[in-house]
Amino acid sequence: MVFSLKYQQTQVRSFARFSATDPDSGRREYFPSRSNELDVTNLVGNFLRLGDSNVATLHGTTLKGASPGKTQIKVICNCKSLESLR
Repeated sequence: MVFSLKYQQTQVRSFARFSATDPDSGRREYFPSRSNELDVTNLVGNFLRLGDSNVATLHGTTLKGASPGKTQIKVICNCKSLESLR
C-alpha cells in the first residue's frame, strides 16, 4: 500500500461591512449596523483568487491544502463586473 499526505480542506466564506456617508453632514451610517457584517460569498465567489497555488488550490469556494506553507485569498473584481450582478 502507498500512503500520501492529506492536507486540510474548508469552505471559504466572504463577509463585508457596508456604509454610506451623508454628503451634507458627513455622518456615516452602517448597514445593517456597525457591528454586523453580511455574508457576500454568493456575490463574490467567482472573484476569489489564491496567492500561492503550490500551497493550496481553490475550486469555487472550496480551499484544499496541497503542501505546507502560507497563502492568501483575495477578492479581485472591478466595479463594472459588480454592476452586472444587479
